[in-house]
Amino acid sequence: MPLYAKHAAADIAEIGTFDRDAYEDCSLANPASLNGGNKTRRPGTVTAGICEMLIDHADAIHYMIERFLGASVSDQLFASILEKFHKQEGYLYRGVSTSNLPYALLYMAGNQLATGCSPKAGSPFARALTASTHFELTAKGWIRRKAGSNAQLRFFVTDHVVRKSASTNEQTMMLVVDEENSGQSHRLLREGVKLEIDFFRNLLGKRMRLREMARKEFAGVSNGAD
Repeated sequence: MPLYAKHAAADIAEIGTFDRDAYEDCSLANPASLNGGNKTRRPGTVTAGICEMLIDHADAIHYMIERFLGASVSDQLFASILEKFHKQEGYLYRGVSTSNLPYALLYMAGNQLATGCSPKAGSPFARALTASTHFELTAKGWIRRKAGSNAQLRFFVTDHVVRKSASTNEQTMMLVVDEENSGQSHRLLREGVKLEIDFFRNLLGKRMRLREMARKEFAGVSNGAD
């Protein structure tokens, strides 16, 4: 991949002049932690690109959220996550990019109900339930509140850590699962989960390539079809 000036943190001889705004808005620049909330991005091309990705690739983002949690995510839960991001104007935060969008949504989602989730065997969510007093898994793998309980099962994501090295930037976030009952909260799990940034970028790249193949092959067919 060629080096563009906006990807570097200094002027590049015979290529371009360093532009801090462009550098900070570039998803290939040094990744920034979502901790702290630097809400200084101005509405423009970058924010439009983030919103377009949310619309055009919502299913891929949903899939990556499920991979991070190790559990299925209901439409209701996904809608709640999107709503939280929208209300906080998440696209205006410098740490948010098209590369980390699924994780930015989770980070800004706050404390969410785990209603409608179905954890995969061995996932953090499944391990959390082994310590639960009020919840269990059904035979089909769905989370179920035990009889006679009014407790709620909730989760949130925090502590975005970027470990930079010469060869790669490893990123993790902390998944926290609590059960709440009668005003009391009991921690079931607090576990770091690795962010699959490259996997997400490759997934989007493949989806766009396949979409373009189909577009070239069938463009105009619908207009002439019976």
